[in-house]
Amino acid sequence: MSTLMITGLVLAALVLVGFLGSRFVIQFIATMFTRPNRQALVKNPADYGLSYEDVSIKTQDGVTLSAWLMRGTNEKVIILGHPGTFTRYGYSLKHETLFKSGYSKDVEFLPAVKHLVDAGYSVLMYDQRNHGQSGASDRPHDLSGHVYWDAVAVAEFMANHPDFKGQDIGLFAICMNSMINAIAMTKEPERMKKANVKAMTIIQPHSVDLWLSRSGIPNWVLKGADKIYRKRGVTPLADWNPIGNMKHIFVPALFVQNLHDKTSDMDHMREIFSVIPTEKTAIWIDEPDEDHSRHRFHTYNWFNHHPQPLLDFFGRYLK
Repeated sequence: MSTLMITGLVLAALVLVGFLGSRFVIQFIATMFTRPNRQALVKNPADYGLSYEDVSIKTQDGVTLSAWLMRGTNEKVIILGHPGTFTRYGYSLKHETLFKSGYSKDVEFLPAVKHLVDAGYSVLMYDQRNHGQSGASDRPHDLSGHVYWDAVAVAEFMANHPDFKGQDIGLFAICMNSMINAIAMTKEPERMKKANVKAMTIIQPHSVDLWLSRSGIPNWVLKGADKIYRKRGVTPLADWNPIGNMKHIFVPALFVQNLHDKTSDMDHMREIFSVIPTEKTAIWIDEPDEDHSRHRFHTYNWFNHHPQPLLDFFGRYLK
C-alpha cells in the first residue's frame, strides 16, 4: 500500500472520528434536558433530624411524582422544586455525567428546608418527572409542553389534602422549577390561584440556549441540538426562555441571582427581573471569591446559611 493511500485512510479515519464525535456531542446536549440523567437521592430528611412521609402524586397525564412531606405547625405550606438534572435532595457530585459542574461540594436543599420546618412551615419536596424517583413521561422532557403539569399537580395535591386544605402555599422554586411554575401560571392561572399559591422564589432562571452558550457550548452544537428538539416535537431551544412566562406571574416574587456566576448573562437576568409584574424583591449575591462562592451552584446552597431573607419573604405573604 502506498504512502499516499495510507495518508488518505488516516485522514478519512480522522474525519470519521470527528464526525462521530460531533454527533455524540450534539446528541448529548440535546438529551441533557429532554431525557435528563437521573441522579440518586443520597440523603433524606431523617439525615437532618426531620420527620417526614413518602408521598406519591399523580399528574393529569398519569405520571407519578415522588415527594417528601414534612409537617409543620403554622398552617402554611412550602413546595420546593429543584433545577433540571437535580433531585429534591439536590445535586450529587458523585453522580455527575460527562458534563461536570466544577463545583466543590454537593448542592443540598434540606438544610434550608430545615430552617422552614423549624419556623413552623409544612414542606413538600418533589422530584420532577424524569428526575430522581419520579416516573417517566412517554415523551421527551418539555417544560411548556407538559412538564408544567407537575407544578399544577403538586399545588393541587397540597390544596386538596385534608390536612392542609385552605392553607396558603409558597413556592420555593429554584432555577428551571421557577420557569415551570411561571409556565403553569401562564397556562393554568385559575388552577394555580384556586390552589392558594400566594408567593414564589425565582432563583437563577435562565434562557437555556444562552446558558449553554455561556457554558462554552459552540453554536454549531446548539444548532444541531435544536434540530433534534424540533424532530422530537419538543419546544425549540430558543423558546426555553423564561421572559415570556415571567410576565404572567401573579404572586409576589423573591428573585435571587449570583452576580459572579459566569454562566449567567446579567443583562438577561435584569430583564427577567424587570418583566415580573407583581411586588418583587431581588437578592443580588455579591461575595468574595472564596470556596467557589462565585459558582452558580453557590446560590442553590445560599439559603442554607442565610435563611432569614427566605423566612421573612414567606412570612410576609403567607397568612
